[in-house]
Amino acid sequence: MTATEATTGPAMSTGIKDTIYYWSLVKFVVKDCEFRVPGYQFIEGSQYFSEKYNLNNTSNASAIDHVVVLEDVTAEDFRTFLKLLFPSHTKSATLTLTKAEWLTILALSTLWHFHELRKLAIEHLDPDMTDPVELVQMGRKAYVRNWVTRGYSNLVLKPEAISEEESEEIGYRSAVRLYIIRHALVQAGSESVNSRSTNAQQIFVETELQERFREEYAELGTMQKMHRTKEETQSEESGPREREEGPRKGKQTQKQGRKNKQKQDVANVQTHAEGQADIGETGANISDEQEADTEQLVRELEDCLEKHRKEEERREQEPRQEPTQKVGRKRAKAAKKGAEQGVQEQVKRGSTQLGATPTTSQLSRLFGAVEG
Repeated sequence: MTATEATTGPAMSTGIKDTIYYWSLVKFVVKDCEFRVPGYQFIEGSQYFSEKYNLNNTSNASAIDHVVVLEDVTAEDFRTFLKLLFPSHTKSATLTLTKAEWLTILALSTLWHFHELRKLAIEHLDPDMTDPVELVQMGRKAYVRNWVTRGYSNLVLKPEAISEEESEEIGYRSAVRLYIIRHALVQAGSESVNSRSTNAQQIFVETELQERFREEYAELGTMQKMHRTKEETQSEESGPREREEGPRKGKQTQKQGRKNKQKQDVANVQTHAEGQADIGETGANISDEQEADTEQLVRELEDCLEKHRKEEERREQEPRQEPTQKVGRKRAKAAKKGAEQGVQEQVKRGSTQLGATPTTSQLSRLFGAVEG
């Protein structure tokens, strides 16, 4: 026995098994044909499939003996499905499949709940799905509501009448409903069903379809939701939370903005006061009478701001205003803004007239409620 034979013989199993590329094998029996492939893609691709055929309980030692019998698929269709799961070695980095093969993959991925493969098949097929009847039929089988709607809409808006063959393929009851919508489109004032489809026509038709196929659309929507990918599920679940938090965050931002503006106003007044104080330090002394007048001015301004604060609290506690009251509320806000500006001007004007400026302690007491 050579060294090479000694290291590659079937008895050698002393190495550490790789956590990714050490797969168990599963034998699939389809009609009179047998397939042996790694079970990893089936386990990872579909929880439904792996649980249905008990693939999760297969160990590496016994997996080769695990047999799965598939009775709802042909050997040719299963071989097409395996092309996507286990591409054969080629020089191209992309996998090329025909429309018929993608339709097979769509059918089996829907049947076995391979949601990612189903989404991939829909994306590849969508540009080539132009026949109205095929859109309706495949949309129903694979629970693609958008395809059904497109098929119905194309049948209503096409220049020719809906044929007997088309009526038989989509169902006579559905065909009758589509004829009713075509008639309603003409009665609604459209130029002609035979004219080129306009945006207004499309909207009218889709509204009628929603009404007359409400039950079918609801069932398709329910089944389509069952075949969402993990990413789609997380996106749809996070949507309502974001819509609920949006208005709340907006109110908080507005409130914080008002508070920041008020603080900035206080800072501006304090800066003005410090400038006046610096001038006073050059030799001007404030008399007792001037200090009393300044204190009186501070009290008046304090009362004015207190009234505005209470008015703002009262408005925040009121229930949501009706649309007819919004104008009054805007006027109140404008009046409040004007009053606040007036307060600031009065501080500056009063300090100039009196020849004195409110002290830092007076300003802190005056604007303490605003800063809080």
